[in-house]
Order: sequence, then structure tokens, then C-alpha cells
Amino acid sequence: MNLHGGGTAGMIMVVPKQSATTPATQDLGKHLVAMSSEFAAATKTEAAVGGNGGALGDFNSEGSAKIWPVVIGESIVVLLMLVVMLRAVVLPAIAVAFDLLTAAATFGILTLLYSGSDALLSGPGYIDPISIIGIFAFIFGVSMVYEVALLYRTREAFLANGDAHGAVKTGLAQTAAAATGAAAVMVAAIIPFAMVDLLSVQVFGVGVAIAIVLDALIVRPVLLPAAATVLGRRSWWPLRPHVPAPETGPPEAPTAPTAPTAPTTRMPVGAS
Repeated sequence: MNLHGGGTAGMIMVVPKQSATTPATQDLGKHLVAMSSEFAAATKTEAAVGGNGGALGDFNSEGSAKIWPVVIGESIVVLLMLVVMLRAVVLPAIAVAFDLLTAAATFGILTLLYSGSDALLSGPGYIDPISIIGIFAFIFGVSMVYEVALLYRTREAFLANGDAHGAVKTGLAQTAAAATGAAAVMVAAIIPFAMVDLLSVQVFGVGVAIAIVLDALIVRPVLLPAAATVLGRRSWWPLRPHVPAPETGPPEAPTAPTAPTAPTTRMPVGAS
């Protein structure tokens, strides 16, 4: 404590045994914050925890508090944009659900790679909240580019012929090559981010690459078309095609051709 000369402030130095980025030091920071709050309430003074550990703890806590608002807000905005563009409700909801599934799978893999005391790719043992928010926003942005192209082409085919199953095949045929090529280019461009020494940039690069691969190989070419095929015309509710749905019943048996009849000769009346 340094209160000499009529000072009104004091400082207590706490030196952790580990670095400021380790989970143990983060827990120590939370414990010190709780103790300082109790001390301030008991003595009617002001108390705060500073230093690298305290600043990092505040950074993580504030970032963690923003994760769910970002997830919910971006999901709602993307859903509304898809509904307006496609004039449908069910299929946009399915697309957003699959994007959330892609994000969940990506963060699950990142947890295996970077979390815990024996993380496969080392690191502090956790993923910082800002990286989570950045990766999630990038996942939605990139996946929407591919899905919008697929869904819009599928919508055009559905409006033209009313065949929901055929429209899915048409949309895949028209967008698969370009979207897969774009995904490969994106992965190649993001790989350098995954090879830097700065951990936050490395986590971002690895997470984005994982999300692109999942979207290009599983979600866009398999899961989303499968859901649209299973639901059929219901996936486009309340959109209605310009023509009725094609007949799905058994074809009618062909009728046998009729033999041509010989022309009849009429005799004029009164001819001998």
C-alpha cells in the first residue's frame, strides 16, 4: 500500500505463477475481481483489477457477452433477406439452420484442435470470443454466397416447370462446378492465415478453411438439396410456380392405330 503524503489510493501487486493467457490465470483474475468487489462494498471505496490479466479477463468477458446477440441477429437478418429474395419461408429457414449446423461443426473441430491442456495445435487452451464472432460472421457470409446461387437457380427452374425435384437437379447442375471451384480458391487463399505464428489469426484461418470445406462438400451439395427434395413443393411455400406440377401417375397405354378405310365411290343419280 502506498498512502504516504496524504494519498487516497493504494495498489496491491499480485504476480501469477503462469502467463496471462492461461486458464489458471484467467480464473485467478475472476477471483480477484470478486474479492475487490466485496472489499469495495465492505469499505465503501472503489476497487478494480488491472494489468494484463485483468484487461484480458475484461476483454474475454465482454466478447463472450456479445456472441449470442451476434448469432441471433445475423441469423434473423439472413433469414429475412432470403425470404424476400426467394419469396418462400420454409427453404430459407432450412438454409439458415444448415449454416448454424456448419458453424457448430466448425467450432467443435476448433475445440478439439485448440482447447484443453493438451490441445492438438497448442495455444492457450481456449478460443477467444473475438475469433468466435469473426469466424461465425465469415461462415455466414461465405456460405450465403454459394447457397444464394444454388437456391436462386433452383427457384427459377421451379417457377418454370413446377417440378420441385427436377428444379433441385437443375440448380445443382448449373452451380456445382462454379461454387466448388470458388470454394477451392477460397481455401487456397485462407491457408496462409492458418500458418502464421499469431494465434488469433491462425485460429481464424483454420476455422474458415474448415467451414468452407464442410459447406462445399457436405452442406451445399448434399444436405440442402436432400432437404429440398424430401419436402418437395412444400419447401417453396407459399411460392407457387407458373405452371401446375407435372403428372406423376402411370402413363396411359398407347392406342392401336386404326386401319385406313377405302374411299367409297358414289354414283350420280340417274346414271345408266
